[in-house]
Amino acid sequence: MREKDNIVGICKDCNKKIKEKTQKELLKKPLDIGDFVKIKLGNGKTVEHCWFEVLEIKNSVFLGRLDNYTCYIQEIDFGDKKWFSIKEIEDIIRRDIINKMNW
Repeated sequence: MREKDNIVGICKDCNKKIKEKTQKELLKKPLDIGDFVKIKLGNGKTVEHCWFEVLEIKNSVFLGRLDNYTCYIQEIDFGDKKWFSIKEIEDIIRRDIINKMNW
């Protein structure tokens, strides 16, 4: 992905539908190192949906590196790492798709 690619606003119903579809897809094909996933971040005051590159997989827990700058959440920054569970994943961009698009 490119730096500063970010979605500032998103329809809550649209996001819910995408997450449901993503969770079904994860049952069929697990994540791979290098895939990108969207995770919802929050600090108690605001919520932001951000992209992470999957770096490591241990059991059903994933380590990702934040791949965009946050607009509202100041507690995490571009390049920071975070562990997350499969239930937190809202959307996926598969590594093979990114390679085909020369991202």
